[in-house]
Amino acid sequence: MRIGIITWFYYENYGTRLQALALQHYLRDLGHTAELINFVPPESRVKGYRPRQKLSEKIDSRILRRYRQKAARDFTAQIREKSEKLDASLRRLCLLSEPAEDDESFIRICNSYDLLICGSDQIWNPYWFHRYYYADFPEILTPKISYSPSIGIDVTDAAQADRIREAVGKFAALSVREKGSADWLSSLTGRPVACTADPVLLLRASEWDALLKLEDTAEEPYAAVYFLSDSRRHWRAAEKFCTGKGLKAVVIPAQGRSYYERGTIAADAGVEDFVRILRNAEYVITDSYHASLFSVIYEKQFRVFERFRPDSESSQNRRIDDFAEMLGLQSCLLRYGTDSLDFAEPIPYGKVRALKRAGIEESVQYLQKAVQCR
Repeated sequence: MRIGIITWFYYENYGTRLQALALQHYLRDLGHTAELINFVPPESRVKGYRPRQKLSEKIDSRILRRYRQKAARDFTAQIREKSEKLDASLRRLCLLSEPAEDDESFIRICNSYDLLICGSDQIWNPYWFHRYYYADFPEILTPKISYSPSIGIDVTDAAQADRIREAVGKFAALSVREKGSADWLSSLTGRPVACTADPVLLLRASEWDALLKLEDTAEEPYAAVYFLSDSRRHWRAAEKFCTGKGLKAVVIPAQGRSYYERGTIAADAGVEDFVRILRNAEYVITDSYHASLFSVIYEKQFRVFERFRPDSESSQNRRIDDFAEMLGLQSCLLRYGTDSLDFAEPIPYGKVRALKRAGIEESVQYLQKAVQCR
């Protein structure tokens, strides 16, 4: 079967690239011809639909912008090398359709497949609603299903909820990534909506090793630190932990401040480097959803901070909460603003492994049935 996947893959974000790679690879292993539909919507962020920022958040945003500008100057060569690595891994590991330059070519490309799958990642987040992410064009006749797209936030805007309900109306099967979002979408549409695992969990550790050509390396113990936000409290907690343990920190920078933290700064890390650093770490300290997933895949001792203030309108903490609850990892979750951490309680991976296996089996059953029944 020829399958077209509608998802994000062009952003220079490790999780974005890895989830796109994982779903395509899994489908190809099942014997399907799967391609990422190669398009970039002209405008993804919804005009007039913005989260309100508190004064403190606005001040933080200005500070972080200055850090980003400084990092862009100080780490120019490394940042360029990172981009080149990300592009190279995309070319090596993914199959892309011909580029869709406009609505007409997008519709034509979609109609060349036997099935369209929308997902994963936050393509259904209301802040960047776009009909492309639902293949919501009346001229598209190819059957559609979704696999683990993330809505990510509570949808309180009635007009936005109506747009989403209309956009998913013609899907043959629906699943999303968060349980709360599945319940909400089911009540909105009056249809069953499955809660399915992120695509990166569909591949075992050995499969990731083979796919990314990862090997064991002899190196001194270290803690991998990867924060998508730039909370000073979180950074201080990580620093205090590493100092107390006498561990080197290997920092994968994402925001401006992270380029100037103590440790080895892996500013040129590509997708393979990202997974390798997590895989070989003694501990993982993060606020990233996908870094947490790979910590579980490789059975690492990790702690994950809430990335968003709980009272923020744009908070996406739900996905971390759901992930921790699904695998019984609530003890690994640190609330936003926590300024200390410890690993006194080891993660019971025997129990986690069983819960993960059950969740993946349900997700696989949904996906295989949806693909066949379309």
